[in-house]
Amino acid sequence: KEIMHRKAAILGWDPNYESDGQGRRFRDKVQQGDIILIARGKNQVDMIGFGQVMGEFERRPLAGWGIGDAISMRKLSPFKVKMQAPKSIQEPLLATLQHTKGFVQKRPERNADVEKVFRWIERQLELEDQHGHRVAIIEKGTRKSKIRRYKVTTLKQVIEARRREAALQDDYEQWLLNHDRHLSTLRYGRMECDAWEDERKNLIEAKASVSREDIRMAVGELLHYAFLGHEICNRPNLAVLLPKYPGDDHVKWLESIDVKIIWCKGQAFVDNANGQFT
Repeated sequence: KEIMHRKAAILGWDPNYESDGQGRRFRDKVQQGDIILIARGKNQVDMIGFGQVMGEFERRPLAGWGIGDAISMRKLSPFKVKMQAPKSIQEPLLATLQHTKGFVQKRPERNADVEKVFRWIERQLELEDQHGHRVAIIEKGTRKSKIRRYKVTTLKQVIEARRREAALQDDYEQWLLNHDRHLSTLRYGRMECDAWEDERKNLIEAKASVSREDIRMAVGELLHYAFLGHEICNRPNLAVLLPKYPGDDHVKWLESIDVKIIWCKGQAFVDNANGQFT
């Protein structure tokens, strides 16, 4: 009842409460745009609904709810109450729910049953139709309202991008291992960089495409991480890891701000930094 009233996923554990770290993961690992399914099932499915995460983690007081009479909460928008699933989804849904923990993260790209459930939820939330460009009218009340075009990325596109980024990072890490070099990562509060090579002081962000938007985002992340970690990685070497060469215009701009690139070339990786990253 409280879940439906608040349109939120609710967990009774505090982030600092030791219960297999579920409270911490609920706070730190869940990101905006993720889908949360609220259900359980051993022999049959007991489902409340699902929704897309919108906003930051919240702690709310609520008498009678767990540690400190407070709940951990993630707002869901859109949110849909759904007590039953169609027959075609019941079997993969039941398979998805076979776990004993109160909060579990599932990856659609790694499991066919999870992927089938995820696609059904995505259709139910009408996220599939949000693609391409939309038009929004701003500055209402003026003689000429401005029209701004912006790109809307679907959850399906986000997950696919994450999958390709992860695969690219894995290939790069393995390639370095074959050359007796090792990658780790640096954590800044709730944030974590994609890759850090301590021996060479290399700070790296991976992107799934060579689009202008992805490259600009990677640069912003690199500069932010370099600032946050200045005590650990004083004046690091910065680079963007890409699936292919991004083109001379992008390279020229990146070189002007002292950011290098690493890209996949055949079965190897190359860079424009005289082998600093490869």
